[in-house]
Amino acid sequence: MDSLSTLIKNRQDAQRLRSLHELVSHIALERNDQIISHLAAKWFHDMGFEAVAIYQRQQATAPDKLKLLGESGNSQEFISLFLEEINRVAKSKTMELEYFNLDNYQLLLAPIVIQNESHGVFFASKEHIFTEQDIDIVLIIINYLAIFWELNHLIAITEQEALVDSLTMVWNRRYIMKRIYEEDEKLNRYNGEACIAIIDLGNLKPINDNYGHSIGDIILKMIASTIAANIRNIDAVGRLGGDEFIILFPNTSFAEARAAMDRIN
Repeated sequence: MDSLSTLIKNRQDAQRLRSLHELVSHIALERNDQIISHLAAKWFHDMGFEAVAIYQRQQATAPDKLKLLGESGNSQEFISLFLEEINRVAKSKTMELEYFNLDNYQLLLAPIVIQNESHGVFFASKEHIFTEQDIDIVLIIINYLAIFWELNHLIAITEQEALVDSLTMVWNRRYIMKRIYEEDEKLNRYNGEACIAIIDLGNLKPINDNYGHSIGDIILKMIASTIAANIRNIDAVGRLGGDEFIILFPNTSFAEARAAMDRIN
């Protein structure tokens, strides 16, 4: 009987590891942190975990704020009791796991760390205790989460840099023209109206000649910043090249676009 139990357990463990490999292969193709975290949370729940929640720290906008990216099971029932611990562990810079007991459940908190910098926290609960394999798998998954989150961040930065003019930090010619073509297709399909404005700084050459191109660059940056500050979130400004800028005003009448241009002027 013991031999049979061991055989069954070994087969279950092997199946679990195969399933883990399939999960990692799947999330490796995703470029959305929320989808990655949701798939991981669901996988743990399918593997017998009572509840799972995966949080990400909002590094760029609010480093002390956690965003719930993925959850499964009745995680909210446990989380409400351990919010203080979750926020504390989320700030840890080492991969040290913490355990808590609640009735018949054991709870686990693990910081998600990238290069000694905390990027989130993994929360899980399970009836009775976590097995050694459970802990190994948790460590594997949170390491993969850290890797894929960082990869997605780097890809987003690279894509952004490829679409932004490096001097003025507004959209470059390639991207702003793509936005204009997309708006044109939308108007052809659904009608509506939009406006385009072109700004040409005709007096920039004398400034470059008299004060140098570094001063001209400062002026270009200030002009681009002024335009961006005086248009809506749905509008888009790009640098056509040299001292020319173009602004796209979707869903905008001529009078509304003119009023925006008056503000910019």
